Amino acid sequence: MRFLTILLATGIIAGSLKAESPKASSPLNDGNDLLRLVHLAIRAYDGEELKTEKERTDASFGMGYMKGVKEASWVLGYSNDSVPYILPTNLQGVHLAKVIERYLTVNPEKRSKPPYEIIALAFTEAFKNPKWKPLPKPSE
Repeated sequence: MRFLTILLATGIIAGSLKAESPKASSPLNDGNDLLRLVHLAIRAYDGEELKTEKERTDASFGMGYMKGVKEASWVLGYSNDSVPYILPTNLQGVHLAKVIERYLTVNPEKRSKPPYEIIALAFTEAFKNPKWKPLPKPSE
């Protein structure tokens, strides 16, 4: 239940980051979109000159998304056992993008999931809170 609450909170925060005008389509709908955006963001963080306006726009969106995810994650508070991951305070957006990129590369079957769920899973794997215990699965 606590994990689902964290997923929901992350989803709400992440969803608000992608709010656009009704005429524009969102560049972030699933893990495939997330992988493309973080890959472009990593290229931009590394100083690569992106060739098209769409690549530059999507890289900027990805970089802003990583900043928002980092700040939203810290807002959740990490002083108890109800959050599954704890982000180190010295992480930059590029580090978070690389964690997500690696997670989606190693787990391609997760790419159909919503971005907020992928981010929670990737960060839990990389930065697991030692105090957090998953809830037991309900007995059938």
